[in-house]
Amino acid sequence: MRSFMSVFAAGVLRLTGYKRKVNNERSMARYMEKCRRRSAKPFSVPKFSNVRVNVNKELFEGMEIFLFKKEGAQSDKVLLYFHGGGYVEQPLPQHFSFVGEMVNRTGIPAVFPVYPKAPDHTYKENYPLQLELYEKILETHSPENVIIAGDSSGGGMALAFAEYLAKKNLPQPGKLVLLSPWVDINMDNPELKDYNRRDPSLGINGLKTMAKAWAGGDDLHYYLLSPLYGDLTGLADIYLFIGTGEMLCADARKLRARAKQQGVKIHYYEYPKMNHVFPLYPIPEADIAKATIADIISN
Repeated sequence: MRSFMSVFAAGVLRLTGYKRKVNNERSMARYMEKCRRRSAKPFSVPKFSNVRVNVNKELFEGMEIFLFKKEGAQSDKVLLYFHGGGYVEQPLPQHFSFVGEMVNRTGIPAVFPVYPKAPDHTYKENYPLQLELYEKILETHSPENVIIAGDSSGGGMALAFAEYLAKKNLPQPGKLVLLSPWVDINMDNPELKDYNRRDPSLGINGLKTMAKAWAGGDDLHYYLLSPLYGDLTGLADIYLFIGTGEMLCADARKLRARAKQQGVKIHYYEYPKMNHVFPLYPIPEADIAKATIADIISN
């Protein structure tokens, strides 16, 4: 049975009016400009982040990265985490809280890049930069001890990055952990219309606007934009978490089918009526999912 807190959280999402805002052309233009101005400023740990581990900021090739480490903990593993936000938003307090909790639970340090965002930047600038960061990580960690994870657009980026590594014949990470990943930015799956009515936070029109900005005029079916259409052969094991109350569930199911067809091991966790990136919310269902995710990262 769905918890009261998850129902309440979905209601709050509807009351914020975020979905209406990003699906209206005029308000979406204002929203994108607001995101652009935020991304142009230096970023710091968000207020109200419930982080109980050490977090240090560094610059890597001009990109801000945050290093999470639990004091006194030692581990051969490392978590590389790509945050969500439609490729336009800076990280939220929930992102820092979630990653901090994973580090606190597992003792595994995390690297959290604040990657360049649309509309001032596109995917073309992003992947070579993340490759440099990954190679830097591999100087001190073996590939099998690297876990790449991400939520929403960051989940799509994590999958696309693994495909990018495969195309370059570079070593795969040990695992891919995808939370509500955005794997097809075309938003043309006919099933989306039904999910759109249920989803309290995501809207088709708003996501299409963000997608076009991130693509910079390129074909939205290109695998670095929509990794659902990429070659999954030889990728690391995939662990995918999704809720049936969110729009991206339709394409998550397609990814599960494609992974099985291409012989890629996928561990698929589908939670009834849960909303987009629900593991980041303060609800009982998230606690259950986070325990599973921490176990996956640790083992």
